[in-house]
Parts: sequence; structure tokens; C-alpha cells
Amino acid sequence: MSAAIGQSIPRVDGRAKVTGAGRYSAEIALDNMAYAVLVGAHVSSGRISDINTSEAEQAKGVLAVLTYHNLGRVAAQPPYRFAANHHNPIEPSATTAVWDGDRLTLYDSTQGITATQLTVAALLGLSPSKVGVITHFIGGGFGCKAMIWPHVTLAALAARHIGRPVKLALSREQMFSSCGHREEQQQQVVLGASREGHLTAFRHHKLSLTSPFDDWAEPSLGMSAQLYACPNYEGIYRLIHANTMTPTFTRGPGETTGMFALECAMDELAYELGLDPLELRLRNHADVDPASGNPWSSKGLKECYQRGAERFGWQGRNPTPRTLRDGNWLIGTGMATAIYPVALFMPTQRARAPVRRRQRRRSGGHPRLRLRHGDGDDAGRRGRARHPARPRPLRVRRHRPAHHCCRGWLGGRRHG
Repeated sequence: MSAAIGQSIPRVDGRAKVTGAGRYSAEIALDNMAYAVLVGAHVSSGRISDINTSEAEQAKGVLAVLTYHNLGRVAAQPPYRFAANHHNPIEPSATTAVWDGDRLTLYDSTQGITATQLTVAALLGLSPSKVGVITHFIGGGFGCKAMIWPHVTLAALAARHIGRPVKLALSREQMFSSCGHREEQQQQVVLGASREGHLTAFRHHKLSLTSPFDDWAEPSLGMSAQLYACPNYEGIYRLIHANTMTPTFTRGPGETTGMFALECAMDELAYELGLDPLELRLRNHADVDPASGNPWSSKGLKECYQRGAERFGWQGRNPTPRTLRDGNWLIGTGMATAIYPVALFMPTQRARAPVRRRQRRRSGGHPRLRLRHGDGDDAGRRGRARHPARPRPLRVRRHRPAHHCCRGWLGGRRHG
């Protein structure tokens, strides 16, 4: 026990407090100090139609009267609501499972062969080297085949139980409830900007449904946080557990809904400020990553804006809404920005190409073949690589590993 316990020990701040020497926040004295006063509303619930500051500005000693006219202007948007979207590719999800002793081979309609391999191995208590995953063709995926779903492991369990290969194909009806979907959601964007159209604050909130046992939301806010230069940003996901399947990636995952909400809010802000929507975006162009301050490896957005405006005839349009008609049809003009992240998790695949007779060279800075994500086209995997110094196409043959232990996370074909 400390000897200080029970002893009379002076407080280090006691003398300053009792003598008045201590300076609290409102007592800090600085040179050329100005004093601000809040003027609150005298009506508990009302709407501001206008603010007349002329008399207050002429009062003796008043330096400025600050209102939304000369401070940041806020464009508050009503929520954007999105219904759930389901994938429904032409080919429903299907798995064929076959055991050879303690080795399991899965012929699965998947875009994530290693995710399937590792997940099934973990669920069945197997070494990943005992699980092979093969996908020849995929009849569309749209996101539902990038993840693994219960039917894959169930097919393996059924095949092991009866001692023979088992094929499990989902019905069209089961595709609505067994393979994820884009979740039902609501997004709200609030923008603050100066009268000159420079963003000062940006809030993007998303509320969405997930299953009772998973916390999952489509990444809708990531790209919106990087598109425009703004010193103050807040992005928040909120989830509601509901009686629904766990959502998953859907075509244009996340960025589709997130950019729609943001760009609608930018258009509303441009209208409120009396600015050209294109000019508003140019004034807030992010020359560096707003989050890290790092420069972009490449960025052609301004050039895209310029070329698009020239080809569209943007400057010659009539910006007034509801002025252009074609018979009974109202013809509108507008613009928006779309952005999508670079998938850095996709590894470069190795290929071998004959360079001279009876010789092969492994592609390390020479012929190289990349596997595309999502199409499941076996013919695409049989494509051709071109040597940078020779325009002549080179035939490529896949080199298969001894067993199906796959290393790439994404791809439509097993590879080693």
C-alpha cells in the first residue's frame, strides 16, 4: 500500500484554482480577440424563410453577422431507398461432389475457387490439400458466385454419406433465398459547401438489412469518400438484423448505389448554388487521395469531363428544367460521375510459352496471362499471350499441378 494514502497532500492545481490564477477556456486571453454570441430561435418549431441582418451589421462594434448566407451552405437530401436486387444468372448455382478415399473434388459453379476450397476444408475438418475445386464454365454470376453458400458443403456431406458422387443444383426459386442478394437499403447524403461551391462537409450514411447471424453490408461508401476533395467527411454503416439471407456482392457492388446517392446530392447542390453541375465537380476535384493525401498513380477524370462535355455539346445546352420537349416527352440533360476501385487482391497468373524449339520460358516480365474475374469462360483461359517484342501470337498451354490445391482466389478455372 502506498505511503501517500491517508496523508494530507496538496493538489497540484489547488493554489491556481483558489487564487484565481487558473485560466479556464473562456478566460484564455489572446491578442486581437473577438467575441461571438449565439442568437437562437424564439419559436420552438418553425421554418426560416429569410434572415435580415442589416440592422445588426450596423450596430457599434459588430464585425460580422454570420448566417447560412455567408457560411457553409448545406443541401440536405431526403433518403434514397433501394429495393433488394437478386442475381438470377442463366445458370443456377450447382455443385457436384465426389470422394476418392479422403480426397474431395468439387465441380462447383463458382468465381472463388480458393474461397470454396478453404471454407469447405474448414467445415469438414480437412486439410486444404485434400480438397480440389474445379470450374470449367460459369453461366453468369453477377456476384452470387463469388462467395460460398451452404449447398456446396451439403453436396459434399451427402456424397460422403451415400458413398457415391452427388450433384446438387438449386432451383430457380431457391436462387432467390440461397445465394445472397443486394440488400434492401436506405442512404442519406448531406453536403455542406461555401457559396463559391467548395465542399466543406460531407456526410454519407447507409442503413441496410442483413441476416440474423451475419454483419454484412455492401461497400457503398468507400468510393464516395475518395471522389471529391472535402476536409470533413463522415461515412457510417448501420445494420438491421432481419429474417433474410445474408446479402452479398451484386453487379457493380456497393459503388452503384453509393455513387447514385452522392451524384444526385451534387446535382441538388449545384442547383441550390446556381452553378453548372460540371463546374461544381471540377471545383471539388480530388487531385490527391482525400483520406491519405497520397498522389494517384493515374487519374484521367478531368480529361473525361472535358471530352464528354465536348462530345455532348454540354456548353450549348439549355440548363433550365422542363424546357425541352419532343412531342409529349420531356427531354432532360444531365451528367454524373461513376467510380470503381482497382482490385489489388487479384494476383498475376503464371503462364508458359514456347520461345524456341523444345524450350519453354516461365513468364517473369515476358509473356504473361491474366485470368479475368467473373466470366468462367474456359476458352478465355485458353487465350493467347503476346511477347512484348513480337506481335506474333504465342500458343499457351496450362501447366496443371499434381493435385487441385489452388492458389488464386478468383478465376473461372482451377490453376496452380
